[in-house]
Amino acid sequence: MDGQIRGSMSDINPEEIASIEVLKDASATAIYGARASNGVILITSKRGKSGTAQVNVKVKTGVNFLNVPYEFEDAAGYVKWARLGAEQAILNGTLAITNVAGVGPRGTGNQYKDANGNILDGNYNSTAIWSVMRLNDVNRELLQKPGWKTMKDVIKTNAAGNYDPNGEYYDLIYRDFNYGDYGLNKTAVTQDYNVSFSGGNERGKYFANLGYYDEGGLSLATFYNRLNFALNGDYKINDWLTSESGLQFARAKWRNQSLQNGETNYWARMLSAPPTLREYNENGEWILGRDASDGNPAFNIDAYKRDNQSDKFTMSQALRADIMKGLYVRVSAIMMYDESLQESFNKDFRTGIMSYTNPNTGWNRTRSSEAQFDRVIRQTYNAIANYETKFLDKNNISAMVDG
Repeated sequence: MDGQIRGSMSDINPEEIASIEVLKDASATAIYGARASNGVILITSKRGKSGTAQVNVKVKTGVNFLNVPYEFEDAAGYVKWARLGAEQAILNGTLAITNVAGVGPRGTGNQYKDANGNILDGNYNSTAIWSVMRLNDVNRELLQKPGWKTMKDVIKTNAAGNYDPNGEYYDLIYRDFNYGDYGLNKTAVTQDYNVSFSGGNERGKYFANLGYYDEGGLSLATFYNRLNFALNGDYKINDWLTSESGLQFARAKWRNQSLQNGETNYWARMLSAPPTLREYNENGEWILGRDASDGNPAFNIDAYKRDNQSDKFTMSQALRADIMKGLYVRVSAIMMYDESLQESFNKDFRTGIMSYTNPNTGWNRTRSSEAQFDRVIRQTYNAIANYETKFLDKNNISAMVDG
């Protein structure tokens, strides 16, 4: 941008851009060497123009909507196809007949109460994590609570719940749970504010812009916001010599990961995890689920502290000398200060089933922390001689020497 190499365009305010040009193949490598073998994007920032001073205010807001291009089964559909799949695996000899009677998202070995009639808590007992059970007189009372439903089993089982082709189609009880309702935002608001000042005369010109951009993430607790400031000024020292000065500042803050298992894995889990989690215990408290990665994402989100910030400050000064008609020489110096800080800290967070006797069971209490600080100061110096002329009214010749 304006002669300074940048790692990305994410922190550049579009309102500060006058033009974008793409160089590729020989034209890019001839100027920028081997590092431009894949092409170069040249960005030129806005500068002032002669005329009446102008003040422009731009306010833009938008809404991003969650787009899920797949239709996932609800709990009833999941139970149906998961149990039919288990039946085929049993018939093929790759799965035990007891599997469908086990504890899990598709098994009927989950429990509501223990032998003494005490309601089980899915945060302390693995048999109370998932909602699928065979309907009986003990758990029938759950149908009086919101979300609980019944369905007919799609495979035959015996009295013990094991697969049996000579068994019966028993009634099942379950409830729906959508991980995406907790881990993904249906909408995310984007806001973009800019105030610019520009003007000048034949002697001097100026352009300044202050911008703020804020975007909420569709993934839980993620965001990106950016503050930009730019000031460009041109001053004609005499008829053949012009000074061109520029100053740019950009500060960005963001959080791009909800949990600790990466955004790709996170989205896949939120969209396709088994929709039969019990969700709440009897006290109305969330049930974590399988573990910290595959459980309810809202359970531990406040335990993961993530702070990311980058600051980029660029100063540039150039002198352009118009030697003769069609020929000019331009020398420039640019200094870019690039600093970034990334910090992470984990409070105590749940990892699994807790214990009534051992307060550390089911918890990660290592409280790991990490910090990364980078500071880079780049200096760029350029000298360009450019010549353009036209002959016979329709032919152009241009040549440029860069160093």
